Amino acid sequence: MLDLALKRSQDPEGILKADAAKEEPGFNDMCWGAFFASGKEVYLAALVDRLAGLSDRKSLMRFVTAGSAQWSLASNALQHPRVKQYLEERAKTAPPEIKEAIDQALHENPSVFQERMVAVVKEEHQKGTW
Repeated sequence: MLDLALKRSQDPEGILKADAAKEEPGFNDMCWGAFFASGKEVYLAALVDRLAGLSDRKSLMRFVTAGSAQWSLASNALQHPRVKQYLEERAKTAPPEIKEAIDQALHENPSVFQERMVAVVKEEHQKGTW
C-alpha cells in the first residue's frame, strides 16, 4: 500500500484532474496522503482551493468538503511546520474569502471548525436547504 501511495503521489496532474470535480471529503484525505508521501505542495494548494466552498449553501457536499479541508489544514498546521508555512505564504496572495479561511485555520482551534460545520448543517436543514 505504501508503494502504491508513493507512486500515485508522484502524479499530481493525474490525481487532481481525476478528482477535481468531486465534491466529497474523501478528496481531502487523498490530497493529504499524496502530500505526506511526496511533499508536493500542489496537494496543499488543492485543499486550500476547496475553502471557496465554505460559503456554499446550495451543495451540502461542497460545504462539507470545504469545512473538512479547513479543519484538516488547521490541525496539520499545528503539527507540521511546512503546512503552516504554506498557509502563511498562500494567505498573502489569496482572494479575501480564502484569506479569511486560511487566517482562521492558522489561528483557531481545529475543533471550532467541526462545531461550525455542524451548526451550519443544522441551520440549513431547518431551513429546508439540505
